[in-house]
Amino acid sequence: MPNFFISYRRRDQDGKVLAHMIFRELRRRYGEQSAFLDVDSRSPGLSFTTKVDQALKVTDVVLVIIGPAWLQLLTERLEDSRDLVRYEVAESLKRIGLPVVPVCLSGVEMPRLHQLPDELKDLVRRDGVTFDPFQDFDAHLARLLSDVERELATARDAAAKLAAERAAKERVAAEERAAKTAAAVETAERAAQETAASVVVLSRSPSTLTSGGASVKRPSSTLPDSFSATSNQSWFSRLFESIKSVLFGFIIFLIAFPVLFLNEGRAVRTARSLTEGAGAVVSVPADAVNAANEGKLVHVSSAVATSNPLVDDELGVQAQAVKLIRTVEMYQWKEHEKSETRKKLGGGTETIKTYTYEKEWADAPIDSAQFQKPEGHENPGQFPYEAKTIVADPVTVGAFTLSAEQLDKLNDATNLKLDANAADQLPNLKVADGRFYKGANPGTPAIGDVRISYQIVNPVQVSLVAVQTGATFAPYQAKAGDTVLLVEEGTHNTTEMFKAAQDANTVMTWILRAVGFFLMFLGLFLAFRPIAVSGTVVPLFGSMLGVGIGVFASVIAVVLSFITIAIAWIFVRPLLGITLLALAIACLVWLIRRGRAKTVQRPSPSGGRSHRRRG
Repeated sequence: MPNFFISYRRRDQDGKVLAHMIFRELRRRYGEQSAFLDVDSRSPGLSFTTKVDQALKVTDVVLVIIGPAWLQLLTERLEDSRDLVRYEVAESLKRIGLPVVPVCLSGVEMPRLHQLPDELKDLVRRDGVTFDPFQDFDAHLARLLSDVERELATARDAAAKLAAERAAKERVAAEERAAKTAAAVETAERAAQETAASVVVLSRSPSTLTSGGASVKRPSSTLPDSFSATSNQSWFSRLFESIKSVLFGFIIFLIAFPVLFLNEGRAVRTARSLTEGAGAVVSVPADAVNAANEGKLVHVSSAVATSNPLVDDELGVQAQAVKLIRTVEMYQWKEHEKSETRKKLGGGTETIKTYTYEKEWADAPIDSAQFQKPEGHENPGQFPYEAKTIVADPVTVGAFTLSAEQLDKLNDATNLKLDANAADQLPNLKVADGRFYKGANPGTPAIGDVRISYQIVNPVQVSLVAVQTGATFAPYQAKAGDTVLLVEEGTHNTTEMFKAAQDANTVMTWILRAVGFFLMFLGLFLAFRPIAVSGTVVPLFGSMLGVGIGVFASVIAVVLSFITIAIAWIFVRPLLGITLLALAIACLVWLIRRGRAKTVQRPSPSGGRSHRRRG
């Protein structure tokens, strides 16, 4: 006998009537305890959320009654954490394997994905039914119960299969724990032997070796995968290096100007192109290709469809999706370097570099031959499998087909967990944590072990702004100079899409401005670095000089960046550009005069003020 949970809103009057009709009929057919309804099913002394949680634990099917006012009432209470109907539906959707059936009154449409909060979006993906409480109620209910009983039979079979798989996994896990324990005991015994041997060796030899100009510390027995190397650099060597860096600083200083100048033109061109597109776009239905829209900038929003499942022929994995992404990782040694430099009296430096070796998962080969200490940290090299992305063809949005350029903009991927029997025909692989594993024991990976995971890109809805070209789309060439092609997952109107594009353009503009400023600052700092290095004969004085040069470079970089941006704006908006340029020049003149004033007013050794000598 199935147990039903009926969720409805009391203020949704038509939905309330249907909920009580279904509630009474279910109790008549299956017994007094077969249906849960908030009013008739409460228990004294228990909170409603507690009662809901208890009811859901023994529920086989959840019926969500959606009447004419259901969505409006949900929207009004989005910020209300005490919305119990929202709590009921959200908790139901969280429970894996629990059928949740939307029951819409006749004439009431199913809510759209963008109209629901995140925790209720999965409701749209559930198969629903339509009810008319005043016409053919018995026929509608009989059809619903027939579908429910069929679904429950399928769920029972799946639960039995899942229980069997879980029992098999528990057996494998128990065997792996036993193997891991045995390996840990063996490792501990070997570590104890190695520690004892290290104590003997270290007691007979010095702890530090000297080779050339660097001293190398022996690895300690507690940190067998790290060591340190110390090197020294004289003041003359540092000064010579800083002089060589002047040319490099001058080059990147010059590069900063075109970066800033061209960025402003790009930003204005993109903004104008988007504004032009927002004024020209028309929204059209996606269910048919209308020849009257040929060559126009159109906006469509519809469900995404693919014809055939995507298949990884090499490993036999398949999924119904737009993209199937295979990621391959290998367990490898990785070298980490930490450097600490100390300034010494006389302008020299002492640098201590510590190299640490750790085992990590990486998605690209790590060349252990480049390690400072490759011995004992050798990596296998090439991967046995390559990462790849399989893209569906064709991918349609209504009656239109998406091009490769448009599909490239769909990248919201979710993990695809593999079935436990996915590796039955692959002798070198096994399935662990929902992905392929190549190695002895996933619980204790060894160097060279490989894991292969999958992700899918499978948006339910896609919104697109582009030029209609036959049964597909192409970028829109704006008169302002840029092309417009907007593709977003989900349902979005034109206002939202163009605003998001304008916001992205603003963010990119400020990022490139920051890059241009940093290049200018770094170029100036490197150009004046020999002055800072020359003062490090006395470390404290050298540090103060370095800070002063940094402040100087920052101020000059800000002013020159502002001037460059102002000049760029003169070409697109002359009045604004001239105003900005005047402000920048005024700021520069003020800085120069302030500096001269401080020089003139500096106190003389006799206690008075210094004066300029008259000619």
